[in-house]
Amino acid sequence: MENSAHIPTIQELIDLPTLESAQISPDGRFVAYEQAQPDWEKDSYISQIWLVNCEGEPEPRQLTFTAQGSRQPRWSPDGRFLAFISRREDDEASQIYRLAPSGGEAERLSKAQTNVRQFRWAPDGQSLAFTAVDPESEADKEREKTFGKYLVEDEDFRFTHLWQLTLPDKKQRKLTGGKFFTVSQFCWSPDGRSLAFAAPPNPDVGNIELIKIFHLEVESLRLAASTPAG
Repeated sequence: MENSAHIPTIQELIDLPTLESAQISPDGRFVAYEQAQPDWEKDSYISQIWLVNCEGEPEPRQLTFTAQGSRQPRWSPDGRFLAFISRREDDEASQIYRLAPSGGEAERLSKAQTNVRQFRWAPDGQSLAFTAVDPESEADKEREKTFGKYLVEDEDFRFTHLWQLTLPDKKQRKLTGGKFFTVSQFCWSPDGRSLAFAAPPNPDVGNIELIKIFHLEVESLRLAASTPAG
């Protein structure tokens, strides 16, 4: 593509890397981001985590090299670690990992039964909140054995709920549950004592107008709706 008159082909355009999820380090010196490129053999885009110095030197540096990719880089509040979501060889589902921005081997933090969808550091850096879809129930597994795999429209929903992962013991605690709502976006309060999250009554995209904002006290698990539906 050195010739200015060259018209790029569709494949050349697809091959261009795409950048997203840029995260500035707490001290403002670095930016971590996802860089995605197509893997033609796997017929999918693979994202890896990269790091760049805000002064522009040296060149951007790739931090992850996993076969299935890594995404959602998030700095710890003290800037010592980058946490991200990845699925590695021994993982049955996507998990939260962390590594030092200087490099080295990534450390797995979570042991979720299903893919971690998103996560956020607590303000004190001593825990993380994350969301994951509830695993299949024993009743669902037994039904599949008996009748094969099928879904009942408007009934067989898989709900997403909040978990807390404490550090350094890596213990997980489920914060929400049931089939009354499914968690979408969430954030910590500045003091780290509670979480606010948005949740429709189920995963049906047609229910977006029924989303409510909830307030959850992390220690007591006291839950209250902060807004009416919509």
